[in-house]
Amino acid sequence: MTFLDWLSANPIGIFFLGLAANVFMIIAVVAFVQGRTIELWPPKIGAKNEVPRQRVLVDTVPFPKDGHANFWDGSYPNGRDVNVPVRFKVPFQYKPDVIVSLQMLDVGVQIVRVKVEARNITPEGFDLRFETWKDSRLWNAMAAWVAVGT
Repeated sequence: MTFLDWLSANPIGIFFLGLAANVFMIIAVVAFVQGRTIELWPPKIGAKNEVPRQRVLVDTVPFPKDGHANFWDGSYPNGRDVNVPVRFKVPFQYKPDVIVSLQMLDVGVQIVRVKVEARNITPEGFDLRFETWKDSRLWNAMAAWVAVGT
């Protein structure tokens, strides 16, 4: 007598085999949703994969007004720059990724050359650099930044 012959002659055996298969599938689905690894043969459910929680911080930085008259007179062909320190309210555990962009720009009527960038990035903060060169005249600017990390 084969296993299939025995199953067809024993409805209780079919019931318990089906019940065991359904219980295993329910456990496997729950484990999958929890982010665990699942092996079907031999049946094994692995430990939960811990993913560090990401934080996202967003803010803006205005162009500093004091002591930067050379930004709007256009007489410095080699360029002008200023670094503005940005400190996170709550430090990251590791160095985050930082993206900066111009949010507002007030310039003269000529060709405009302006650059913003994040420098010296640490878990505690970074320096936001405003830069212009040649005869560009920068009256005012504002940069936006996004920091993503753990």
